[in-house]
Amino acid sequence: MSIISELKKPSSGRLVIILCALVSISLVGLDVGFGQASATKQSPCDHRPNEMYMPDDGCVPDKATAVRIAEAVWLPIYGKEIHDRRPFRAELIGDSVWAVAGSLPTDMLGGVPYIEIQRRDGKVLGVGHGE
Repeated sequence: MSIISELKKPSSGRLVIILCALVSISLVGLDVGFGQASATKQSPCDHRPNEMYMPDDGCVPDKATAVRIAEAVWLPIYGKEIHDRRPFRAELIGDSVWAVAGSLPTDMLGGVPYIEIQRRDGKVLGVGHGE
């Protein structure tokens, strides 16, 4: 006799027992699968410290750091031509965002690269280039 025909018997208390057994086996299988997957996952960096902190002045504490980040972001986007827009000027907007822009000689037409960088964590909020 098959399991289906046994389940169809209305007087059988086996229906509840079989369903409970199937559900239990399924849940145990899922738990084991999840446990194995999470146990085998590793951090992409084996040297990650147990505790991390945020510097009091933020990750971008000064103009020089903001300019270096700006150059690192601009170079792959605009190429080496960004160096023609030096000196780069950095200004702290409020107490939270660095605005960095290139300079344009008075006798030259064109635009300059511009970027906004969050002082606290170095997140780039936006990148642009004037016309």
